[in-house]
Amino acid sequence: MNLKRTSFLTLDDLARITGGYWINKKNEMLFCEVTHVYEYLKENDLFVIYDASWYDRDRTNIHQIARAIKKDITGIIIKEGTQKDISIPALVVEDTFFALKEIALANAELSSSKRLIVTGSFGKTAFKGQLYHVLKKQFVTYARLSSANRVVPMYCNLASLKKEDEILIIEQPIAKKNKPSVRAKFVKPNILVITSIGHEHIEGYGTIKNIVKKKISMAKALKKGSKIIIPKEDAFYSLIQDELKKYKDIEVCTFGSTKECNAYIIKSEYKNFNWYITASIENVEVSYILPFPEVYAPLASLSVLLSAYYLGADIVESSKEYCNASNFPTSGKFYKIKYNEKTFYLYDQSKRGGIEGYLAFFRTLNYINPEYNGKKIVLTSEFVDYKDGEMKYINISEFRKVIKNANIDILYTVENFQMHESVLESSNLTHKYIENLDAFQEELLNSIEENDLLCVKGIYESNLPDFIDYLKSVDEFFLEEL
Repeated sequence: MNLKRTSFLTLDDLARITGGYWINKKNEMLFCEVTHVYEYLKENDLFVIYDASWYDRDRTNIHQIARAIKKDITGIIIKEGTQKDISIPALVVEDTFFALKEIALANAELSSSKRLIVTGSFGKTAFKGQLYHVLKKQFVTYARLSSANRVVPMYCNLASLKKEDEILIIEQPIAKKNKPSVRAKFVKPNILVITSIGHEHIEGYGTIKNIVKKKISMAKALKKGSKIIIPKEDAFYSLIQDELKKYKDIEVCTFGSTKECNAYIIKSEYKNFNWYITASIENVEVSYILPFPEVYAPLASLSVLLSAYYLGADIVESSKEYCNASNFPTSGKFYKIKYNEKTFYLYDQSKRGGIEGYLAFFRTLNYINPEYNGKKIVLTSEFVDYKDGEMKYINISEFRKVIKNANIDILYTVENFQMHESVLESSNLTHKYIENLDAFQEELLNSIEENDLLCVKGIYESNLPDFIDYLKSVDEFFLEEL
């Protein structure tokens, strides 16, 4: 049994804390992580069985136990009365949700790790992954690198903390029903990071001001002298500033492009699908390569490095690690493709949309230009899910400007893009609406020529990720991630 991290809690502790009892208990039984998601389950983990009584679930995962056992898990946590023919160790409790919560809070109390919470309308998971990457050689750092920003993953994070862990990174959204400040107090963070403010999920909050208020309310969890890191260049920075006036005992730190920021860009240049950055991080000058094409990547990297600095990292060494970092899938992937004796490029942004995300996408395209007269081809869905009511927040004139500056040669649109026809008025680009992408995808692929750039952008609800899967399934189709 190869367990690199040592638990604070014994099996007897788990039973005592939850008021439960063990069946099939073994004398020597250790566990790595606690999770309720089968896909994340690994050898030596504890698997939490949920049911429809959980606030965010409408069914159970009890049917996954047999498959989970084949992963050589340590055991399960299961509700009284639901266990049947279980052959592995099981902690039987009255309610698995509250048992997980109690384990999480008890375990977190025993850990002296430094803790950082990241929140924002977008960029949370990417931030978490990048911060973990630049810290991992200097500290024992714990973070769940997938998108794990609900209350249950937060409890799983806290329950999984081990004696060796020096730093914990948790992402957290704002909650429509619960108070995000209460959740943050469970974590007891040293640092709170706001990556961005935008219109995502505004239908649940009514106004941007309410979103800002909710996110900043997590500062209630910060102790006196703790830090909150905010984006100076954010469109809603003034609202963030106004809300922060309520919090007198925390240090407000900013990242941006001007010298009054705690971290700022000195110089940036985009070439060969990378950003080359020189920046100041609390008066320490660093130069590094960002292997991401996105227009927001340079400023976003400042929040990561500033956090690393406050967590005690050697910031020069941390910045050097950026050159071999990888973008989170929803942030965008860039590929070089060889197919039918031609080479072209694919920019996959198919998994995440939203107003600010689309504006950033078109601004990014202004930087990315095919070589040797290749065409810039865009395939896109609508900018937002019309059912969410976010259409009214789209600034038509701003979208017209960024689309024009993107220098797109051919625009293919699918699904509900027809809602946005007004953004193409006065545009000279070639536009074609595709009613049936499945029937058109082979024709589109074969129409792409040497050195062309195909950019695919979709909202969360779009089927465009299926098109990316189609490309990857084509025979003699070779992808190289850049």
